[in-house]
Amino acid sequence: MSSSLVGVGQVPGQAQGKGPGGNDTLPLIDHRIYTIKLRKMPEFLEVFNRLALPILLETLGNPVGFYTSQVGPLNQFVHLWAYQDMSDYERRCNARDTHPGFPAYLSASEHLIEAQETRLIRAVEFSKSLQQNRRKQGALHETNQR
Repeated sequence: MSSSLVGVGQVPGQAQGKGPGGNDTLPLIDHRIYTIKLRKMPEFLEVFNRLALPILLETLGNPVGFYTSQVGPLNQFVHLWAYQDMSDYERRCNARDTHPGFPAYLSASEHLIEAQETRLIRAVEFSKSLQQNRRKQGALHETNQR
């Protein structure tokens, strides 16, 4: 694994906070939903953190985020990954899938996962301005806290 980690949602080797063409976000998001067997979420999270996460950070870069469901369909683990385009997605997923340590995670987690969904989504145009406004508000909040 690389000793220097990139920013959340950032592509390895890319300037932090910038997507292709200098955009603030990457245009393609891999939205994954794993439905975990009842009462198995703690075990799944431990297996994922121990076996999958180091490989994913090495091959996919840093995630946009990890989440668990609280309302609606329960027992769901959601993770989001950002990519420049389909070619970038395919290249990095291939690196993950062919990593020599990945089969150990698949084997250790298969009895814990009931279903998997993968969606590739793109941000709408006005999403960028909303993110910029949130950053400005966050910076203002930090200044007011001092």
